[in-house]
Amino acid sequence: MVLTTPVIAFWLIGDRSASDDPAQNDYLVRWTIDHTSLLVVGVLATLIFLAAATHLYLHRGATPDRAAAQLVALLMVAGVLLAGGLRVVTAG
Repeated sequence: MVLTTPVIAFWLIGDRSASDDPAQNDYLVRWTIDHTSLLVVGVLATLIFLAAATHLYLHRGATPDRAAAQLVALLMVAGVLLAGGLRVVTAG
C-alpha cells in the first residue's frame, strides 16, 4: 500500500503544465511520460492498493497494532506529498 500510494497520487494529480504545447513551456525537469503508460500503471497501482487494503481488512486481528497502522498512514501521506512535489517540479 505504501508503494502504490505515490503512483496513484501522481496519476490522479495529472499534468500541471501551463500549456498543452510542450514547445511553449519552460521546464525545470523535463520528464516525458506517455499518457497511456501512465493510465495503465495508475489503474494497476489502484487495483493493487485495493487488493492489499481488502486483504488487511479481512485478516485483521482481534487487537490491531496501532503503531504499525500509524506508520503506514504516515508513509502514505509522505508518498502523496512526494508525488505532488514531483508533479510541480515536472510541470511546464
